[in-house]
Amino acid sequence: MILAGLLKYRAIVLERASAVDALGRPTDSWSQVSSFRCAVEDQGAQELDIGQGPAVSRRFQLRARWQTVQALKVTERHRLVVGARTLNVLAIVDANNTHTEALIDCVQVDL
Repeated sequence: MILAGLLKYRAIVLERASAVDALGRPTDSWSQVSSFRCAVEDQGAQELDIGQGPAVSRRFQLRARWQTVQALKVTERHRLVVGARTLNVLAIVDANNTHTEALIDCVQVDL
């Protein structure tokens, strides 16, 4: 069980808007759908070489209550805003298979 005092941060859940452009591709616009409390752990950073040049990829692990994450229907298709960081959700795992704590692996890419 995760203690309430450890949930110091508020994660805002963003969902991609269903709008499309003239070519029928989804636009890169996101809307806020909900929020929840979480603990944030920095897992380190690495440099990536992507199309626009070098970028820094920083990994985070969020810990939250399993029931809250399930009730809000947070999936890997969502993005989370914690403080000034926008995080892409990579995986959501039930810690110890006890349905009490969710471990959310996220990545932030800075160009």
